[in-house]
Amino acid sequence: METLNEGFNPYDMLKNASLDEHKDGFSMVVCHPGYLDKYILNHSSVTIPRTEDVEMLTSPKVKKWIISNNIQLIKYSDIK
Repeated sequence: METLNEGFNPYDMLKNASLDEHKDGFSMVVCHPGYLDKYILNHSSVTIPRTEDVEMLTSPKVKKWIISNNIQLIKYSDIK
């Protein structure tokens, strides 16, 4: 799981995954956004990365980057 690697940067992960060439034309990015509570702190190996994912996914900078790179966001169910 990439999010557990030292120096993980969700912004770089999104950019790399979005701009990579894929045979089927789709890139998939999996995030684990969330806020920390006692349960998560005690039961998850993905704690701090959750908060970093929230920051990245709600960033106006990321929204602007997605628009300027003509990236279309779709749901998995949109793939036919």
